[in-house]
Amino acid sequence: MSGTVIAIIALAAIIGGYIIDYQKNKLKWQAEQGEAGRDTDELRGELQRLTRRIEHLEAIVTDESFDEQAPYSTQSRAGEKHLGSDGQKRSKIKT
Repeated sequence: MSGTVIAIIALAAIIGGYIIDYQKNKLKWQAEQGEAGRDTDELRGELQRLTRRIEHLEAIVTDESFDEQAPYSTQSRAGEKHLGSDGQKRSKIKT
């Protein structure tokens, strides 16, 4: 009978060791997932900020007053000819 008790105690110790290792790994995994979640939230916020910035810049650039204010504008005066991106002469069309 004492041999059976020793075997049960040894078996319980081995199983207990596996359970403890499992719990440690589980806590470690949860901590890593928490960090990844914070990183994901941070990146999501950055993406939203950059999206708003791009929308704002697009609104500025597509505004007609932007072309009139730009000192580096390639617009020609009314009736003047200028070259397009393909090298062809084009007339400015007034709208």
